[in-house]
Amino acid sequence: MDEPSMTSEPRTARAGDVCVLLLPSPDEASQVHRLQTSLQSVFDGTPHRPVHLTCQRFRMVRDDPLPCIIKHLEASLAVIPPVSVVADSVIQIEHPFWQSSLLRWRIEATDEVLRLSAEIEDGLRAAGTTPHFPRDSDWAPALVTALEGITPLEDLDRQLNKNLFPLYLFTGRWVVLSRILAQREFELLWAMQLTG
Repeated sequence: MDEPSMTSEPRTARAGDVCVLLLPSPDEASQVHRLQTSLQSVFDGTPHRPVHLTCQRFRMVRDDPLPCIIKHLEASLAVIPPVSVVADSVIQIEHPFWQSSLLRWRIEATDEVLRLSAEIEDGLRAAGTTPHFPRDSDWAPALVTALEGITPLEDLDRQLNKNLFPLYLFTGRWVVLSRILAQREFELLWAMQLTG
């Protein structure tokens, strides 16, 4: 049975949760890795891989509903073309799941990102699954982790050139379901290429 909708601050991810991720093609992932490497010279840390935008998360107690979830996601996403992911800034946060200081790109909430998010939510709901980040909570996919284990800076705004933004990161071409098994352990459940 799914957990109830989270309309307040979403809880930290935990083992058993399934994440719906938007990933670039391998070629574009290597271009993003070059951006990550350039940020390492300022923040230290380690590039986060795979580079992705988390679009949704849900709890699946048993694997029974997986075929139904996949069927509904495939139907919802069949009309969605690849999605451009553009950063408008960076933020530093201490993240409880990763147990690390992270540097993340904040993503522009474009119409295409919001449409993708809505179609994913609709597909999950059609399969009888409760998303952790419902639209009515004003949540939208917003962060792509660049680096883990960074040395936080006192004055981030002064350290980074604001003229870098907006910064094109990648075009999301793959939607995947990834189950969290443990910290830094994941199981790929399904992948679909966006062709719209």
